[in-house]
Amino acid sequence: MAARAKKTRISGGGRSQNSTYAKIEKLSRLQLFDEITNANIYKKDNPPESDGTLEVEVSIIVNAFGNIKTRDTKFQSQLTIQQSWKDKRLSFVDFATDLVMLKGEEDFANKIWRPSIIVTNEASSSVITVPQSNSLVKVYQDGTVIYSYRIRSETYCSLYLLKYPFDRQQCNVFLESWSLPKDKLLLKWKEGEEVDFVGRFPIQEFSKTGHTIKTLNNTRLDGQTYSMLSLEVHLAREYGFFIIDWYIPSIILVFMSWVSFWIDPSSVPARVNFGIGTVFTYVVLRRLMANLVPRTGVAKALDSYSLICLIYMFSTLIEYAIVNTVWRRTKELEIRKLSAKNVLKSAMSHPSSRRQSLSLGMSTSSVFDLNQLSMDSLNETGPRQRAGALANDSQHHMSTSTLTTSCNSFPDLQEEEGRRNSTSNPSSSGEGAAARGSAFSSSNMVNGNLEKPVYYLKPHQAGKYIDRRARILFPVSFLIVNAIYWTWVVL
Repeated sequence: MAARAKKTRISGGGRSQNSTYAKIEKLSRLQLFDEITNANIYKKDNPPESDGTLEVEVSIIVNAFGNIKTRDTKFQSQLTIQQSWKDKRLSFVDFATDLVMLKGEEDFANKIWRPSIIVTNEASSSVITVPQSNSLVKVYQDGTVIYSYRIRSETYCSLYLLKYPFDRQQCNVFLESWSLPKDKLLLKWKEGEEVDFVGRFPIQEFSKTGHTIKTLNNTRLDGQTYSMLSLEVHLAREYGFFIIDWYIPSIILVFMSWVSFWIDPSSVPARVNFGIGTVFTYVVLRRLMANLVPRTGVAKALDSYSLICLIYMFSTLIEYAIVNTVWRRTKELEIRKLSAKNVLKSAMSHPSSRRQSLSLGMSTSSVFDLNQLSMDSLNETGPRQRAGALANDSQHHMSTSTLTTSCNSFPDLQEEEGRRNSTSNPSSSGEGAAARGSAFSSSNMVNGNLEKPVYYLKPHQAGKYIDRRARILFPVSFLIVNAIYWTWVVL
């Protein structure tokens, strides 16, 4: 067995008088490494001695990063992990050799002490062994050891999917000392060479926006604290696919559902089939996209938008149900003020409750502006119909009186209505007479009080009025909801 000897150089090409020194001078790289790692001298199971805590510097080279599995919350990476520490037992500065560094692969790594560092959030990992184990050991004269190895790792990543598919994620790789606590082994990033991204990033859905490194501590159940390093990679999801294949078709289907507002309310099959068809198409589209969307207990931005679109499509069917109900009425609607709210309230309430509401609504009121009615209502209510309505008996006024565009436009009707009010029997339905008179005047006196004007709207007029208002209300509200939604997901 060769012994350690101080470095001796032979002058003039002569040989050393000490045969042991001469033998050590001729040691090869492998022989020298075998010499300093001799099992009788070097105990590889024992960590190196140090004045304090043994420091291990770590750097990571990211060769590949990608294949993020959103449904399984995992990502794959290929890393080169480099560790550096000082083991004085491996110093060969006193040996008679010109070598300044010993370099080897797996056979070297198996003969020295190495820090036990694990990837704590791994699902599976392995050292790359093609064509052989990808590990490299460098030992310098002063005992400094650099140990590098390449691993392929599948790691868990906690995904925050509230804004999916406009989400931004942070995926971590945690390195932790497994066997030695922090007071014996301290992991630290190698200054200036912490992380280097040099490889490919075949990320289909994400783009890398940056990374962050941290030094952490982990306290285990045994009460001891272990040193930990963290590499946090910042990712932003590419949402172009979802815009083209999901959001745009959803918006188009919502717009298509509004076409029914322009279909005549009497065309029941056309409007019903149109509304149900858009809802059914949207449900099928949502079903096809379900395979691409991760299943989580949190409602995602995509789910919220799906619900919004479905509500608007279903509301179109509800709107037609109301219009059809009004359209099939036989009696006219009594309203105080021409608005969608009042028309709906009058259409859906019972006649007795409407009469009670009209009789209780006493207040000072301004002149009602009948210009809110469209030209459709005027065309449907011709001069002959208006004249006939004024000539009918008071007991049939609910089924014959109609709306006009302005009091000032029909002075003859005002005079006729005034004469009918003055000559009608006060004891026969005074409430109805007051309501009729108010349709063509600013206010009427009932029991000494001013009553709000009452107007009568034909069922067909009311149905078309609701459709006209829906043509404005639905698009405007949808634009407002979209403005709020897109502001939230983008910011």
